[in-house]
Amino acid sequence: DQTFAFEGDGYIKQFPGNYTDYKIWQEENAKNANKADSNKITDTRDPNFKAEKKKRSFKEETEFKNLEKEIAALETQKASLTDKLSSGDTDFEAIAKTSKDLENVIEQLESKELRWLELDEMG
Repeated sequence: DQTFAFEGDGYIKQFPGNYTDYKIWQEENAKNANKADSNKITDTRDPNFKAEKKKRSFKEETEFKNLEKEIAALETQKASLTDKLSSGDTDFEAIAKTSKDLENVIEQLESKELRWLELDEMG
């Protein structure tokens, strides 16, 4: 047995079972939907409220411009260290030192990029 229920807006539901089974299923879904609606947290924020963007101060603006230069320099240094590691012409101790230097550059780069993003969002 199959039931085709016309649910509106051109939507037809194919339900396995007879009409009575469909009505019982529909009532159970309605009860579950009501329970889910009552458990939802209502949004009490004012819809007209708009968060004010904080503008960068002069100091932050200067820091923002300097960060761009520092990030570019660190990217260059990172590329240089990566090339040095890839060359394979160095001994183990030099590779270890270069690898450690590369880690430090990457850490500095990540922290400066995060700060740059923070300042950029203020912009």
